Amino acid sequence: MYHVWSGGDISLHRIGALLSREVNIEKAVDVGAVEHIRIHTDSANVRIVKGESEQAYVRLQGSAGRHYADNIDLHVEQQGDTLELGLEMPEKFWFFFNFTNVTLDVTLPEKQWNTVDVETGSGNITIDGLETDSLAFDAGSGNVKLIDGQAEIKGKVGSGNILVETRELLHDADLKTGSGNVTVKLAERPESLHVDYRGGSGQGRIQWDGFVYEQESDERDVVKGSFGSGEVQLYVRTGSGNFTLK
Repeated sequence: MYHVWSGGDISLHRIGALLSREVNIEKAVDVGAVEHIRIHTDSANVRIVKGESEQAYVRLQGSAGRHYADNIDLHVEQQGDTLELGLEMPEKFWFFFNFTNVTLDVTLPEKQWNTVDVETGSGNITIDGLETDSLAFDAGSGNVKLIDGQAEIKGKVGSGNILVETRELLHDADLKTGSGNVTVKLAERPESLHVDYRGGSGQGRIQWDGFVYEQESDERDVVKGSFGSGEVQLYVRTGSGNFTLK
């Protein structure tokens, strides 16, 4: 049992730091026959980046309470053409300091993946430079950042923001947040994009010229219209949060 006393104030963050251990686990995976990536974590950040090797590298790094740090491990399993990644965690004790603050880093070879599916209970998701036919994400609590890359996107966040930052949208995107903002940041003005936004208590803003409105409410909680012929579909829903296309 730990006994912590201080003559002055001491933060829970400081106590946690004193009772934590570093986590650093890495595995290399042959993905030559893999077409689908599935990642599931209950309480970890997920970061996916493009690498230069022909292998995938999966790394878990951060800190955790001593019980977790001694027992946590990577879950890596290939079933046919699908690679499943996640964490193997010990059973949770009631003791407060069995916490985790870890990131699951996944470095993938440069190729056109078929599907990538990421699910987190609590944690941020960052995906940078990924090329895949279909990208799906589901975050209970955490922010999602998609940088460059190209994919048809379908994702939702319970509590957190979504940021898509790329040169142009070439594929459909379906983005939903319960509580949080959705921002789509493009380097070039859309040539052929249809936008359908509806918010609960948020507002929608289109910051590019050339957008032809089909529908816009006075409160701006409904925005619908197109750039050009509107071949690519951008569908956005927010509960309490704003939508910005810029």
